[in-house]
Amino acid sequence: MASVEALWTIDFDTVSGSKSTGVVVLETNRLFGGDGLYYYLGRYELIGTDITAEVKVTRYLRGPEVVTAWGDDAPVFHIKLKGVVQSPIPRDEIGGGPLPAIIPDGIKGQMHREGFPPLGVRLVKREALP
Repeated sequence: MASVEALWTIDFDTVSGSKSTGVVVLETNRLFGGDGLYYYLGRYELIGTDITAEVKVTRYLRGPEVVTAWGDDAPVFHIKLKGVVQSPIPRDEIGGGPLPAIIPDGIKGQMHREGFPPLGVRLVKREALP
């Protein structure tokens, strides 16, 4: 398995049935990232091919229609990610935008938030870190 220390794209399910997307950097057990509404900071642990992360998610964009993937308007919340690093991973197991038929490295799992249902999450490795 190749290193997970890289720039990744992320897409995740929402309770409304749509998908949201963002960018994540995994580096020395730290996670940094964000999307058009929130930024993410956290720590991850990789044991074999199992990856877990604890992430603080903070809203930076204000507005009446800004909601979390769970449909509420929390300005700050914490999630736990649990997934499996797969290499290679068939494109139809990831979903999302234009991708080749076989993706060199991917992560597939769920994100969990206390008091809410788990939601699916998928990451695709885009670039190794310099």
